[in-house]
Amino acid sequence: MSIKKITVIILFLFLCMYFFFLFFPILFEAPAPLYYINNSDSISHDVNVEIFDEHNVSIFNKTYLLNKNKSVTLDREVRWYLPFPSTVISWSNGIYTFNFTVDYIYSDEITANINQFETIMVSVFSMEHPKVLVPTKIMIGTT
Repeated sequence: MSIKKITVIILFLFLCMYFFFLFFPILFEAPAPLYYINNSDSISHDVNVEIFDEHNVSIFNKTYLLNKNKSVTLDREVRWYLPFPSTVISWSNGIYTFNFTVDYIYSDEITANINQFETIMVSVFSMEHPKVLVPTKIMIGTT
């Protein structure tokens, strides 16, 4: 073989490896959790999560017992179909309404157009004023 052919083959292999390692992490990137709930309070709380689709049909309902300073997430499922590395995410992009209820008393909801890289962040906490005890609060946002 001539030096020209060897150079072309080495250059081709180098470029193939470059593009493989450039796009390799994209093929295996997992989506963000659907929601993250953190109990920032000093006592335990029951947190119920109900999710509605864009037609206001309940598609998910689960209750968690969160001890103090504990958190919980709902990860999205990723399924791999070979021979092609494509993913099917069980929670598709779209508009969802999340209803969070703490101790079956305090409730708040958020409607968000989420994609696979956004997470609904929820924090549960109590606020104490020197003279008045404010009930449990829920803070909701997206990332």
